[in-house]
Amino acid sequence: MKSFPFLILFFSIASLFLLSCSKDTDDTSCNGEISVNFINATGENLSDMYINEIRIGNILQNSESGEICFEKFGIDTGMPDVKVEGNYLDKTLGGTNQFYWCGTQKENLPPGSYTIKIEVVPITQIPYFHLSFVK
Repeated sequence: MKSFPFLILFFSIASLFLLSCSKDTDDTSCNGEISVNFINATGENLSDMYINEIRIGNILQNSESGEICFEKFGIDTGMPDVKVEGNYLDKTLGGTNQFYWCGTQKENLPPGSYTIKIEVVPITQIPYFHLSFVK
C-alpha cells in the first residue's frame, strides 16, 4: 500500500510532463488550407501589409513574405480578389480588387500553395496595390 501514493505521484508528474511537451507546429504547412507566398515587386519596401485583414507585416523590396495561411481566398476572373491594405512610400494604399464590381466569376481559391506578386499600379493617377498570380 505504501507504493500506491508513490504511483499516483509518479503518474501525476509523468502526465504533467507529457502535457507540457507539445509537438512544435510546422509553420511551413497550412494543413490543407490555402498557402500564399507574396512577392514584393514594387521596387520599394512595403510596411504594415494586411490581406483579408490578416497581418502580413513588412515585406522588403524584391523580397517575399514567406508562407501565409488563409481559410478562404477569393478570386475573380482568375485574379486574386481580396482586401489589400498597406503602406507604400509612406502612403496607405488599397487594392485594385475594389474595382471588381461584376461578381459573376467570383469564387474561392481551392486549397494549395500559391505565389502572388504585389505591384503598384496607377488608376486615374492614384496608386493601388495590384495582385497577380506567379505562374
